[in-house]
Amino acid sequence: MATCPLNVCCSRFGFCGTTQDFCEGRAVANPECAVAQRTSDKRTVGYYEGWNLQRPCGTMKPKDIPLGYYTHLNFAFAMVHPKTFHVAPMDANTASLYKEVTSLKARQPGLQVWIAIGGWAHNDPGPYRTAFSDMAKSPSNMNAFFESLVTFMQQYGFDGVDLDWEVS
Repeated sequence: MATCPLNVCCSRFGFCGTTQDFCEGRAVANPECAVAQRTSDKRTVGYYEGWNLQRPCGTMKPKDIPLGYYTHLNFAFAMVHPKTFHVAPMDANTASLYKEVTSLKARQPGLQVWIAIGGWAHNDPGPYRTAFSDMAKSPSNMNAFFESLVTFMQQYGFDGVDLDWEVS
């Protein structure tokens, strides 16, 4: 059986967590910060799903993202091209929203908008499955990735990057 970090439970399937699904009757202490520390005031991160407008309901345009709650917004997703290791938009529809989301910084000074790269599509069988691993095992591939990342961030006005490298 696998061991999970942070003293959480490991399910019989090898997944980590703190709920009954993972702990099978065992109690696990959840970490807590004292309310007086006000740690939640320091950073509140929201995620914007770039593909949400393709759903039949429950959509939200970038202009409708409620401001004033978040210190950071992560825009999900961009991809790592599996051969060139350049950062590329998830698709044309998603790419058309990047600047709409980063322009929210003009309405909320101090807001940071980061690009999330990877996600579930980089874990499913298909051309992207080994893109992160293949990029990380070669200095020239990493250089191609980082050079294109800087260009991508400057082009769309992103302040940071969230690498969503999911490993199966």
